[in-house]
Amino acid sequence: MDRRAQRHIVLVLVSCLVAGLVLTASAQMATGPIEPRAGTWKTWVLASGKELRLAPPDAQATATEIQELRALAGRRDAAALARIRYWDFWSPAHRWNELLIEARVAQNRFGSDGLRAFAMLNVALHEALIAAWDSKYAHNRRRPGEADPQLATALPVPRSPSYPCERGCRRGGFCRTRPPLPQGGAALCRGRRRGVTQPRAGRRRVSE
Repeated sequence: MDRRAQRHIVLVLVSCLVAGLVLTASAQMATGPIEPRAGTWKTWVLASGKELRLAPPDAQATATEIQELRALAGRRDAAALARIRYWDFWSPAHRWNELLIEARVAQNRFGSDGLRAFAMLNVALHEALIAAWDSKYAHNRRRPGEADPQLATALPVPRSPSYPCERGCRRGGFCRTRPPLPQGGAALCRGRRRGVTQPRAGRRRVSE
């Protein structure tokens, strides 16, 4: 079996794991706030989403971040928009699973070790998501575009609190699992924050 076929098989399996989340979120977007009870979903490692609840956002930091977002929005170019579209594609877990798939294909590792890696990754992403949404609705921090109507957003503003960013939290879940990556892959986690957070400026706040 060639590498392209292997990659497609794994992608289908991973897609099954996240399809329910995507469908549920889509339904909520059509009728009201996005997943107001997501912070109460069942966890497998954490006692509950509350275990990692963040402190309330600082008002002074919020004001500073709005200023930074205005500057970032003013510098938004074609490359930044391309990164926004890349990270906004499908579910917050998709790109991280894609990175692990690419690593597994490159290393030709598809045995029980490979299945364990995907299981650990998706449990970590799941727990990070629940913890993020617990903090979101605990603090109900407005989106940057709502706090500052003059701030131009690159994407439609979701009907959910902004803090913390669930995509940034899932980045942390990905990196904490220490997935086996190709040579030089350690730099992915060290440099990923800028790729995830800053290009989405105008929709997310920097501290997220």
